[in-house]
Amino acid sequence: MTYAFQVTVTLSNIARFTAQFEADAVSLTRINQYSQAIHSEKTLLDGTETSASPAIQAQPSLGKVDYKSVSATHRPGLPLSLDSVSFAVKSGEKVAVVGRSGAGKSSAISCSLRMMEQTSGQILIDDVDFAAVDSVKLRGSITLIPQKPVIFSSSVRQNIDPLGLKDDEEIMAALETSRALPIVRKLAKGNGARDEVSQSALNIQIDGRTTLSTGEIQLLALTRAMLQDSQLLVLDEATSAMDAPTESFVHETLFEKFPNTTIIAVMHRLGLPLHYDKILVLDEGRVSAFDTPIALLNRSEGLYHSMLKDARLIGRAREIFGNP
Repeated sequence: MTYAFQVTVTLSNIARFTAQFEADAVSLTRINQYSQAIHSEKTLLDGTETSASPAIQAQPSLGKVDYKSVSATHRPGLPLSLDSVSFAVKSGEKVAVVGRSGAGKSSAISCSLRMMEQTSGQILIDDVDFAAVDSVKLRGSITLIPQKPVIFSSSVRQNIDPLGLKDDEEIMAALETSRALPIVRKLAKGNGARDEVSQSALNIQIDGRTTLSTGEIQLLALTRAMLQDSQLLVLDEATSAMDAPTESFVHETLFEKFPNTTIIAVMHRLGLPLHYDKILVLDEGRVSAFDTPIALLNRSEGLYHSMLKDARLIGRAREIFGNP
């Protein structure tokens, strides 16, 4: 019996190690594929260009975005994530991006940050081909709030203002405006502080493995974005973990604090895009529609109208526009 039990334990360990080895082998394969797929970018780090042609150093300042027949895939051999996508966003315009799962919404955002290279087509930022713009300058001119923002193992101040460009008063004001001050209060209480939150709370250390919820981290990312001076703000389902009232507040705050900033926001809730200037509807990597909310609402055969109908939001949408 003893030997039989030992054999059972040994076989169990072999099965577990085999499964772990297979998982590690897959990870190694992915790393190898990624390293082979990496190509040089037009950057000027330490004054040294990494590409044959010089990169334009002008930093985008207007926020105009123009996609011209852009196609892209995550890697060679895979189906196109974007297929001949064309749309133009004016300076200061607020555009919501919607579509069913896998429609290419995040891919469109990734291309605008050159995190995913297009296979064909052209993207213009302020009428300049962004492929010719230095990537460091390009990304530095765009404020991104991703679905899963990064929290550093550092102080509250360094997480919100990593470059140290703002004073404590500005940071505290941004925390209050974004309704993220209770998060700092929560962290302060964990460090034995009283209810009152002072500027010294900005020195509280946040653990990278913090117990903050995803919604709270997204609010801190919003605060971080509010302190950046850029003409193009991109949100990739940045409020997905928030409840509906908080999400509505966030978008109202964005409109109030960034009246002249171009905003491109990928959304999963269908009601909020009705308050944007235009809605970009993607379907299987293609542009299904790009128009004003009221125009898409009145297009009864359109995909966005169908999605609103499925979500039982047609009545609410018509109330917003006075029953057109």
